[in-house]
Amino acid sequence: MNPESARIIADSVARKVEPFVRSEALDPATRSLPPYNCPTGTCRTDKICTEVSVGDLIDPMGREHIERNACNKCPSTNPTPVVRIGRTGRGGSITYEEITHYTDREGNTWTPDSGLTAPVFHGDAGLGNRNAENQTYRLLLGQGGRGWQCRYYGGAVDDTSLDLGTYDYAPAPGTARAVGNRITFGLVGDVHNDMDVSPHGDNPNYAPNLTEIY
Repeated sequence: MNPESARIIADSVARKVEPFVRSEALDPATRSLPPYNCPTGTCRTDKICTEVSVGDLIDPMGREHIERNACNKCPSTNPTPVVRIGRTGRGGSITYEEITHYTDREGNTWTPDSGLTAPVFHGDAGLGNRNAENQTYRLLLGQGGRGWQCRYYGGAVDDTSLDLGTYDYAPAPGTARAVGNRITFGLVGDVHNDMDVSPHGDNPNYAPNLTEIY
Protein backbone atom coordinates (compact mmCIF):
# COMPACT_ATOMS: atom_id res chain seq x y z
CA MET A 1 0.00 0.00 0.00
CA ASN A 2 1.41 3.38 -0.97
CA PRO A 3 1.62 6.21 1.61
CA GLU A 4 -1.24 8.21 0.07
CA SER A 5 -3.63 5.24 0.19
CA ALA A 6 -2.60 4.57 3.79
CA ARG A 7 -3.28 8.20 4.69
CA ILE A 8 -6.74 8.13 3.08
CA ILE A 9 -7.67 4.96 4.96
CA ALA A 10 -6.32 6.35 8.24
CA ASP A 11 -8.30 9.58 7.79
CA SER A 12 -11.48 7.63 7.04
CA VAL A 13 -11.07 5.48 10.15
CA ALA A 14 -10.35 8.56 12.28
CA ARG A 15 -13.54 10.31 11.08
CA LYS A 16 -15.63 7.27 11.92
CA VAL A 17 -14.08 6.83 15.37
CA GLU A 18 -14.02 10.54 16.35
CA PRO A 19 -17.66 10.85 17.52
CA PHE A 20 -17.25 8.02 20.01
CA VAL A 21 -14.08 9.42 21.62
CA ARG A 22 -15.19 13.07 21.54
CA SER A 23 -14.67 14.56 25.00
CA GLU A 24 -17.11 17.48 24.62
CA ALA A 25 -20.28 18.18 22.66
CA LEU A 26 -19.90 20.19 19.46
CA ASP A 27 -20.56 23.93 19.90
CA PRO A 28 -23.63 25.16 17.94
CA ALA A 29 -21.93 28.52 17.43
CA THR A 30 -19.39 26.86 15.14
CA ARG A 31 -21.90 24.62 13.32
CA SER A 32 -24.40 26.96 11.66
CA LEU A 33 -26.96 25.67 9.19
CA PRO A 34 -26.91 27.18 5.69
CA PRO A 35 -29.45 29.98 5.09
CA TYR A 36 -32.97 28.80 4.29
CA ASN A 37 -35.56 30.86 2.44
CA CYS A 38 -39.00 29.65 3.54
CA PRO A 39 -40.84 29.25 0.21
CA THR A 40 -44.20 30.22 1.70
CA GLY A 41 -42.98 32.78 4.20
CA THR A 42 -45.05 31.05 6.90
CA CYS A 43 -43.05 27.92 7.66
CA ARG A 44 -43.80 28.11 11.38
CA THR A 45 -47.57 28.12 10.84
CA ASP A 46 -47.84 26.38 7.46
CA LYS A 47 -46.83 23.01 8.91
CA ILE A 48 -46.55 20.59 6.02
CA CYS A 49 -45.14 18.10 8.55
CA THR A 50 -48.65 17.64 9.99
CA GLU A 51 -49.75 16.16 6.66
CA VAL A 52 -47.22 13.30 6.80
CA SER A 53 -48.42 9.83 7.84
CA VAL A 54 -46.33 6.89 9.03
CA GLY A 55 -45.12 5.02 5.97
CA ASP A 56 -45.12 7.99 3.60
CA LEU A 57 -42.13 8.48 1.33
CA ILE A 58 -40.02 11.44 2.42
CA ASP A 59 -38.22 13.55 -0.18
CA PRO A 60 -34.89 14.61 1.40
CA MET A 61 -35.01 17.84 -0.60
CA GLY A 62 -38.70 18.49 0.02
CA ARG A 63 -40.39 20.72 2.59
CA GLU A 64 -41.66 17.74 4.58
CA HIS A 65 -38.03 16.94 5.39
CA ILE A 66 -36.40 20.36 5.56
CA GLU A 67 -39.21 21.93 7.62
CA ARG A 68 -39.95 18.90 9.81
CA ASN A 69 -39.06 20.81 12.98
CA ALA A 70 -42.20 22.90 12.62
CA CYS A 71 -43.70 19.85 14.38
CA ASN A 72 -40.95 19.62 17.00
CA LYS A 73 -41.39 20.85 20.57
CA CYS A 74 -38.69 21.28 23.21
CA PRO A 75 -38.29 22.73 26.71
CA SER A 76 -36.03 25.78 26.64
CA THR A 77 -33.65 24.18 29.14
CA ASN A 78 -32.61 20.57 29.36
CA PRO A 79 -34.86 18.01 31.06
CA THR A 80 -33.99 17.38 34.71
CA PRO A 81 -32.73 13.96 35.86
CA VAL A 82 -34.92 12.10 38.36
CA VAL A 83 -32.73 10.15 40.77
CA ARG A 84 -33.66 6.99 42.64
CA ILE A 85 -31.71 6.01 45.75
CA GLY A 86 -31.20 2.29 46.21
CA ARG A 87 -29.29 -0.06 48.46
CA THR A 88 -27.37 -3.18 47.64
CA GLY A 89 -24.82 -5.46 49.23
CA ARG A 90 -25.24 -7.64 52.33
CA GLY A 91 -27.97 -6.12 54.46
CA GLY A 92 -28.25 -3.15 52.13
CA SER A 93 -24.92 -1.82 53.29
CA ILE A 94 -24.12 -0.01 50.06
CA THR A 95 -26.15 3.03 48.96
CA TYR A 96 -26.24 4.07 45.33
CA GLU A 97 -28.04 6.58 43.12
CA GLU A 98 -29.32 6.03 39.60
CA ILE A 99 -31.13 8.25 37.12
CA THR A 100 -34.45 6.62 36.24
CA HIS A 101 -35.67 9.22 33.73
CA TYR A 102 -35.73 12.94 32.94
CA THR A 103 -38.63 15.39 33.20
CA ASP A 104 -39.43 18.96 32.17
CA ARG A 105 -41.55 21.56 33.94
CA GLU A 106 -44.68 20.43 32.07
CA GLY A 107 -44.30 16.89 33.37
CA ASN A 108 -43.15 15.34 30.09
CA THR A 109 -40.83 12.35 30.38
CA TRP A 110 -37.63 12.22 28.34
CA THR A 111 -34.84 9.74 27.73
CA PRO A 112 -31.33 10.46 26.45
CA ASP A 113 -30.88 9.62 22.79
CA SER A 114 -28.70 6.62 22.00
CA GLY A 115 -25.09 7.04 23.08
CA LEU A 116 -24.10 5.35 19.82
CA THR A 117 -26.09 7.49 17.40
CA ALA A 118 -26.32 10.90 19.11
CA PRO A 119 -22.55 11.58 18.83
CA VAL A 120 -22.76 10.78 15.11
CA PHE A 121 -25.98 12.60 14.16
CA HIS A 122 -26.29 15.31 16.84
CA GLY A 123 -22.80 16.29 17.93
CA ASP A 124 -23.00 14.84 21.45
CA ALA A 125 -19.85 13.96 23.33
CA GLY A 126 -18.67 10.38 23.08
CA LEU A 127 -19.52 7.44 25.30
CA GLY A 128 -19.16 8.27 28.99
CA ASN A 129 -18.76 12.00 28.40
CA ARG A 130 -22.37 13.17 28.11
CA ASN A 131 -24.25 14.96 30.88
CA ALA A 132 -27.75 16.37 31.39
CA GLU A 133 -26.92 19.85 30.05
CA ASN A 134 -25.07 18.63 26.98
CA GLN A 135 -26.92 15.83 25.27
CA THR A 136 -29.81 14.95 22.99
CA TYR A 137 -33.18 13.67 24.28
CA ARG A 138 -36.28 11.96 22.91
CA LEU A 139 -39.77 12.22 24.33
CA LEU A 140 -41.14 8.96 25.73
CA LEU A 141 -44.55 7.50 24.92
CA GLY A 142 -47.75 8.87 26.39
CA GLN A 143 -46.67 12.43 27.06
CA GLY A 144 -48.36 14.16 24.14
CA GLY A 145 -45.62 14.24 21.50
CA ARG A 146 -45.26 12.29 18.29
CA GLY A 147 -41.53 12.33 17.80
CA TRP A 148 -39.99 15.26 19.62
CA GLN A 149 -36.21 15.24 19.75
CA CYS A 150 -34.24 18.00 21.47
CA ARG A 151 -30.55 18.71 21.60
CA TYR A 152 -28.97 20.82 24.39
CA TYR A 153 -25.66 22.60 24.69
CA GLY A 154 -24.79 24.33 27.94
CA GLY A 155 -28.36 23.69 29.09
CA ALA A 156 -29.94 25.63 26.20
CA VAL A 157 -31.92 24.05 23.38
CA ASP A 158 -30.12 23.98 20.01
CA ASP A 159 -32.43 24.70 17.07
CA THR A 160 -29.93 26.44 14.81
CA SER A 161 -26.95 24.18 14.18
CA LEU A 162 -26.14 21.23 11.94
CA ASP A 163 -26.50 19.05 15.05
CA LEU A 164 -29.97 20.19 16.13
CA GLY A 165 -32.57 17.67 17.29
CA THR A 166 -34.90 16.63 14.47
CA TYR A 167 -38.59 15.71 14.62
CA ASP A 168 -39.20 12.03 13.87
CA TYR A 169 -42.11 10.90 11.74
CA ALA A 170 -41.75 7.30 12.96
CA PRO A 171 -40.69 5.82 16.32
CA ALA A 172 -36.95 5.50 16.84
CA PRO A 173 -35.32 2.44 18.44
CA GLY A 174 -35.98 2.38 22.17
CA THR A 175 -39.05 4.63 21.97
CA ALA A 176 -42.72 3.97 21.38
CA ARG A 177 -45.90 5.88 20.65
CA ALA A 178 -49.58 5.37 20.03
CA VAL A 179 -50.68 4.91 16.42
CA GLY A 180 -54.47 4.69 16.37
CA ASN A 181 -55.32 2.03 18.93
CA ARG A 182 -51.92 0.35 18.71
CA ILE A 183 -48.62 0.95 20.48
CA THR A 184 -45.84 1.16 17.91
CA PHE A 185 -42.25 0.52 18.95
CA GLY A 186 -39.22 1.74 17.03
CA LEU A 187 -37.03 -1.08 15.75
CA VAL A 188 -33.70 -1.03 13.95
CA GLY A 189 -34.25 -1.11 10.19
CA ASP A 190 -37.95 -0.22 10.45
CA VAL A 191 -39.94 2.65 8.99
CA HIS A 192 -37.97 5.11 11.17
CA ASN A 193 -34.95 4.42 9.00
CA ASP A 194 -36.91 5.08 5.81
CA MET A 195 -38.66 8.25 6.99
CA ASP A 196 -36.07 9.83 9.26
CA VAL A 197 -32.57 8.33 9.09
CA SER A 198 -32.13 7.86 5.34
CA PRO A 199 -33.47 11.32 4.40
CA HIS A 200 -31.11 12.82 6.98
CA GLY A 201 -28.21 10.99 5.37
CA ASP A 202 -29.13 12.42 1.98
CA ASN A 203 -29.75 15.94 3.29
CA PRO A 204 -28.62 16.85 6.85
CA ASN A 205 -29.69 20.49 6.44
CA TYR A 206 -32.94 21.74 7.98
CA ALA A 207 -34.75 25.04 8.33
CA PRO A 208 -33.62 26.49 11.68
CA ASN A 209 -35.71 28.19 14.36
CA LEU A 210 -38.91 26.23 13.69
CA THR A 211 -39.05 24.17 16.90
CA GLU A 212 -41.70 25.30 19.37
CA ILE A 213 -39.80 26.11 22.57
CA TYR A 214 -41.61 26.20 25.90
